Amino acid sequence: MSAHDFDFLFAGPWHVENRRLAGGTWERFGARSDVRRVAGGHLDELSIPEFPGGAIEAFTVRLYEPEADLWRIWWSSSARPGHLDPPMVGRFVDGIGVFEGDDVEPGVRLRFTWDSQAPRWEQARSRDGGATWTTDWTMDLTRLQG
Repeated sequence: MSAHDFDFLFAGPWHVENRRLAGGTWERFGARSDVRRVAGGHLDELSIPEFPGGAIEAFTVRLYEPEADLWRIWWSSSARPGHLDPPMVGRFVDGIGVFEGDDVEPGVRLRFTWDSQAPRWEQARSRDGGATWTTDWTMDLTRLQG
């Protein structure tokens, strides 16, 4: 684990192929991600023109705390203007990053899993304190030229 765990994202910009579970159906939509270093961490800007229900802009901030050997990940989007979601906290082991935190919906836990080799992101949701998880969003990244 190190401050370089997310360096695989600097090979972008990226096309992001999203799959999101909504009402029992998997929706598919594209996005673009651009990542840059900022304040000792990373800022990931996401443009989602095809988001179901209307285009949104979003960003992720990822910061590494060496003393605790942990990453924290915050998310904000134009879908909830003026809000920064609670952080997801975790680390990478053998190229797989697992991060957990509370959702903005009371009583719901979220888990993000990053596969640095694919690269791929997956979100799972738990309504029973982490006893069971349901995957409800995946992002597969493909490098864009330029």
